[in-house]
Amino acid sequence: MKTAVATRISQYLDSHEYPSLFYRYPFLVLLIQWFNTVIILRNWYVRKALHNVLEPIKKDASMLDAGCGLGDFALYCAKSYPALSVVGIDSSLFNVQLAESLRKRVRLDNVRFERADLLHYRPEPKFDTILCSAVLQSIEDDRQALRSISGALKTGGYLLLYTPIRYKRFLPFFAELEDAYLDRFFYSYNNGFSHHRYSAQDVITKVQTTGLTIEHKSFSHGVCGAIAFELYSLFLIILKRCPSFLLFVLVPLYGLLLFPIQMILMAIDYFVRKTDGNGLLIVARKD
Repeated sequence: MKTAVATRISQYLDSHEYPSLFYRYPFLVLLIQWFNTVIILRNWYVRKALHNVLEPIKKDASMLDAGCGLGDFALYCAKSYPALSVVGIDSSLFNVQLAESLRKRVRLDNVRFERADLLHYRPEPKFDTILCSAVLQSIEDDRQALRSISGALKTGGYLLLYTPIRYKRFLPFFAELEDAYLDRFFYSYNNGFSHHRYSAQDVITKVQTTGLTIEHKSFSHGVCGAIAFELYSLFLIILKRCPSFLLFVLVPLYGLLLFPIQMILMAIDYFVRKTDGNGLLIVARKD
């Protein structure tokens, strides 16, 4: 039988929202965000792309994190580039409130968080850079979302778009387990829509139809990165299903046995050039 801890983990993996306890102890979220920068491969790619775009920023430059979640990237960019003005928007009031509590804790004045619907977002003034990471696939009217993003960009501004594509799986039975236990956690955000299953060309075409010019595209999660993702996902499924007393055994075992293998696979994926993969990162410019 599951205990309270296991039940909370299972609920988190179903709802994609942290327990209310995190309001009282936001440093726990900061710890999880730091862990996510290490364990989630797409964050490696997105941070590198952000660095390439933001490094030559002007003093009055601005950035929007469209679908900011708990503000991982918005807080990172605001801290790394103090001259940058950052706005994070999300449709979840829970995410916005918790991200704002994190902002206050780390005492950053150049970032703010707002609840907003990306489909109808019409900011003034517009932004020099917009990040949309692992969000587009969860929006049913994705073309309108991209039109809104394009409309929120200044002329000469850049969109950094990361989205899952292809969904090719390698470990036996993983696709079935993922659909059964982690579909909501990875792909659905309480809007009644599951997710788009894009090909690379689907995303490229959608971006181009908004009038943006693609200057760079790269793939993530080739064979090694995909297997690393599947191994970590299997660990999450075990956490979701197991009783709490086993956590004290499973977590150290993961750290000792699975985590090193996962990190090696992710490093190979990151440093080896790929012509295909389960993730696509696009840098596009508004002319």
